[in-house]
Amino acid sequence: MGAAGAGSDPLYINDYFNQYAYKGNATNRSIVTNIDMTDGKSMVWIKDRTSAYRHNVQDTERGAGKLTKIGVGQAKAQNTGDHADHFAGFVSAFNNNGFSLEKDGTGSADWAHVNKNNDKYIAWTFKAAKGFFDIVTFSTDGTVTDNNRRISHDLEAVPGMIILKRLTGTDTGYDYHWYIYHRNSGRGKYSEPGELPTSSSNAWGTADPTTTDFGIKESVLLDANSTYVAYVFAAGDSDAEVFGTDEDQEVIKCGSIGMSGTNDTNTGSSGECSVNLGWEPDFVLLQGTEYSSNKNWRIFDRMRGMLFHKQSTSTSNWDAEMLSNSSGAETTLTSGNPSIRFTNTGFDWQYGGLTGASNNGHIWMAIRKSDGLVGKPPTGTDAFNISSGSQSDPKGYASNFPSEFAFWKDVVNTADPMTLIRSTPNKYLSINQNYAELTESTYMHSDDGAGIMRATSHDTVAKAWMWRSGPGLNVINIMGNGSAQTVQHNLGAVPEMIWAKNRHYADQWMVYHKDSQYYDGSSWSTPETAWLQVNTISGAQNGSHPWGATAPTATHFTFSGTNLSRSGEASLFILFSSVTGFSKCGGYTGNGSTQSITTGFSPRMVIIKAVQEAYGWMFMDTVRGWGSGNELANKLNDPWGHSNNTAPANTQDFGAPTSTGFDLTNVTGTNTNNKKYIYYAVA
Repeated sequence: MGAAGAGSDPLYINDYFNQYAYKGNATNRSIVTNIDMTDGKSMVWIKDRTSAYRHNVQDTERGAGKLTKIGVGQAKAQNTGDHADHFAGFVSAFNNNGFSLEKDGTGSADWAHVNKNNDKYIAWTFKAAKGFFDIVTFSTDGTVTDNNRRISHDLEAVPGMIILKRLTGTDTGYDYHWYIYHRNSGRGKYSEPGELPTSSSNAWGTADPTTTDFGIKESVLLDANSTYVAYVFAAGDSDAEVFGTDEDQEVIKCGSIGMSGTNDTNTGSSGECSVNLGWEPDFVLLQGTEYSSNKNWRIFDRMRGMLFHKQSTSTSNWDAEMLSNSSGAETTLTSGNPSIRFTNTGFDWQYGGLTGASNNGHIWMAIRKSDGLVGKPPTGTDAFNISSGSQSDPKGYASNFPSEFAFWKDVVNTADPMTLIRSTPNKYLSINQNYAELTESTYMHSDDGAGIMRATSHDTVAKAWMWRSGPGLNVINIMGNGSAQTVQHNLGAVPEMIWAKNRHYADQWMVYHKDSQYYDGSSWSTPETAWLQVNTISGAQNGSHPWGATAPTATHFTFSGTNLSRSGEASLFILFSSVTGFSKCGGYTGNGSTQSITTGFSPRMVIIKAVQEAYGWMFMDTVRGWGSGNELANKLNDPWGHSNNTAPANTQDFGAPTSTGFDLTNVTGTNTNNKKYIYYAVA
């Protein structure tokens, strides 16, 4: 299993699961997911989001090429015979950083399944790793009589879900089924995409799957003289807790809602419930097991959009849903309560978003988002990038990784700096305003596998600053309840800076920083009783205690007050921490002259705010000339570009980055004598 079996090397989710959204361009191209598909076993699953074309799966065990393409839910074998040149876009190569797409044949529809011009696509990549995923191929001989055939796998964990597909046969055959095992349905039932589970005694063997193998009743699920592929997913028991630096975290779970059985969660009177995974998911696959209207396999993911909205909202463009058993295009749930909502500890299920009775049973599989406990440690441009806008197609700002959080700014002209969050792809908040969340359908998008904003304007004079989720940065949404809340985070460290904003109400931004204190003229407050506002120039304030007068910990933080905990309103929390060699949250006291600040690395960007003085949130970066002696600085708290010269002036010598930090000059607002400052620096 390649790197998964190395033992001495920690497993990080970024190396084994990726969601890559892209726009088709009808050319041979490579998709860079930063997953090595030349080492070990991997599978890529591609679906056109715009048009009604089949889901397609290819894997390294069967090899790249047009003849290995499988249509999910399609009762045919691999893409052979009469269909070899039909919609012939396919994965042509598996690379050390992703995969390549090509086509065969001619015609406008040839790229349809993987790269049709101007259509939007999603590619899910799964790489084999213990405790997560495996690919198994096997064959049958001239008879299928074994009622307890055992198939070996390399998960080193109990499987929770198995997807089995027959590969050989002619194109005219309609008996090449997809069979699905799920632990909560049990080995006495199997289902097919879009069909309710079928009862069949010992269909998956006379004994449950184990950490080394699983069973199949040949006479029920297999045909003679055939070859098969099985995609095997871990259940998420304690044997799957092998990810992260400490090798003690899981990244996948399988369970059920409204059913009896292991890991079951009961629903309420209207079918609602909260599933506690202990972490925020990136991907959830969910199927109804009892009611025919809900038998589809629904796919939800954060790349395409999971709009964590307030409970009473009535709007369009909620959760982006895909049906794995259907060729239909992506849809969004637009009426009633949302069917699903990703949370910081799992997902909420609110049945009003789908047709059917309450307490209807469902089975699910969830995959964890990259966070501070299972995400790959950042080293620089793999987790933070600064990009200028591009007019090329696709238009946008390249990060070369899935951007979890970004802010955008026209750095020359007057324009509000805006936040972009991956889970809300066409929503933004103005950093310099207290406005409620706004919708921008023209150019504000974050559903791209390697950047943000398919821009139609501001490109030549705007930039984006983009972060990957993982150690050092975590973004979560929390629903207010009108009271103080202490909530879990998965930053993997104590948050040292938090930006927070009610998304649905015109409340101020609230900022916590470990070195921010309020001075009343005689004494200093503690950081947890002080707060700043990123949308104003005000210094630290005291009172109302938005952080509940409670210091954050490595696992939880507290918030309170009207601004952040309005009942039924969602608030956004962006958590930052220091990571050796990558990021640093710190503070210093100005000396009115020059001084050096040590971060332990050479930063590409720094944000500085005066704690005591009414000066703006200055930010400088090396892309715009930090260190040149005439920096093009901007302020997060105002819309002006660097042509504005209000104090502190935007174009002057603010200092320079060094190999171990940054130097400061005598500039009012960043180094006034005997005044306190906070900063955030990132490599």
